[in-house]
Amino acid sequence: FGWFIGISIYRSIISRLAKKIGFTISERVSLETYQTGLKKLTKIGAGWQAQENSGNKVKRITKGSNSVRDILRVAFRGVIAVAINLPGIAIILANFDIILTIGFIIFAVVYAVLVHKPNSEGARYSHVINKENENLSGVAFETVNNIRTVQTGALSNALLAKTQHRITEVFTY
Repeated sequence: FGWFIGISIYRSIISRLAKKIGFTISERVSLETYQTGLKKLTKIGAGWQAQENSGNKVKRITKGSNSVRDILRVAFRGVIAVAINLPGIAIILANFDIILTIGFIIFAVVYAVLVHKPNSEGARYSHVINKENENLSGVAFETVNNIRTVQTGALSNALLAKTQHRITEVFTY
């Protein structure tokens, strides 16, 4: 019974500490990534600057910094939680049955290996969606940024059709 209490305390303290540290790190890294993106943007040549619209540039920097933050949060929520819980579960199971403990460890390893492939496919799909989202946001930003020109030039229908096309493109992958 003492093991259960000790493991519960261990899990609670380590879990809270890891999340606090992890979330602080993820926010800091996100802001630094944003700053680095802006710095790199100022050093890119004029040719590329002329090809890309302002909305795409801002969206790319924002999406990149938010993605870094989100990935780190997932790591601290999921991976660290598993790393904290697995030893505790193995210790508890070992008190009941060593064969069950070995089976549990084998299951955890096989599961981690098998889950990797679907995650990488999801990441590829996410990249395609992010790219189209970047284009859509770029058009929206340019529309809002140049709203007077859009209104006086009667360009709203063409721009709305372009955004609708972008939305459709996202889901044709």
